Amino acid sequence: MGGQFDESISVIKAMPFFEYSAIWISLLGACRKWGNVKLGRSAFHQVIQLDEGLGGAYVLMANIFAAAGMQEDAKKVEAMRLKHAAFEELNTTIACAERYHSVCG
Repeated sequence: MGGQFDESISVIKAMPFFEYSAIWISLLGACRKWGNVKLGRSAFHQVIQLDEGLGGAYVLMANIFAAAGMQEDAKKVEAMRLKHAAFEELNTTIACAERYHSVCG
């Protein structure tokens, strides 16, 4: 599984628009599904550098930590979400990504 994550990072960084939060949120979702805390943390930091108001990113990262038994880290991420008033839902971000793709595609 690690090779596929490595390949994903290579593909993302080769994209002309890799500084687009929806790409990193998609990777964050995959990290949640497969329990990859290390890469999830990296993807999370990419997302919040681009837009710290995306609440879905915080929820995904908190869930990754919680599933790994890292409750204190999950609580810290939730506190960050509240501090940054990050309440935008993930569905909104994905809808924006679809719109962007159709414009660029």
